[in-house]
Amino acid sequence: MKLVRIAVIRMLKTNTEVCLTN
Repeated sequence: MKLVRIAVIRMLKTNTEVCLTN
């Protein structure tokens, strides 16, 4: 469960970074 949470947070972080760069 913790691993899944970390993965989701990582995905959200990368998505926000991509949105900011774009």
